[in-house]
Amino acid sequence: MSLIQISSPNLRVMVILQLMEHLERGNLAPLVQAGLDPAQIDRLRALQSADIVRLGQMEQPVIGVLVDPDGLDLAFSTLRARAEQEELLFYFVANRASIAMLRRFFTLSRDMIDGYRASYASERRVGRPSLPDADTREEIDRSWAALRENTDLRVRYRKLHQQFHTYSLETLYAVVNEAGEQP
Repeated sequence: MSLIQISSPNLRVMVILQLMEHLERGNLAPLVQAGLDPAQIDRLRALQSADIVRLGQMEQPVIGVLVDPDGLDLAFSTLRARAEQEELLFYFVANRASIAMLRRFFTLSRDMIDGYRASYASERRVGRPSLPDADTREEIDRSWAALRENTDLRVRYRKLHQQFHTYSLETLYAVVNEAGEQP
């Protein structure tokens, strides 16, 4: 890790204010670990608002940030995973997944589900969906079995729906679970 210098006076002031917040909370460890000695900590504590702004506008001291590359990679992975989950959620709502499916595959309250459905103008159905004919159900079951390499059931249902897009996700879920088996 190397230090990336902050040149923006406004950001520098914000960093100084963050240091002062540590002081106010009595959390001196980060300041000591950063190399500040007791006299510097006392001077920092004594700064007036106008002095903080002036200090932020000066080129010295060097104020910067350290970026943890491994932590950044983890954050990028987390962002990507959240985006993928959100995309799957929108797909499920737009393609008429049942409330039971949405609650099983996503952490959602009933109000959140209703909100998503309203934004997609996805109607709420009452009762069980009509199942396709027996031959189509067998074809759906064969396709479902062929998709077993997908461990994420949400992805598996999306792929199944892409093959049988004329049926709602709710209908496909009912076909897959017709024998009372969980996938």
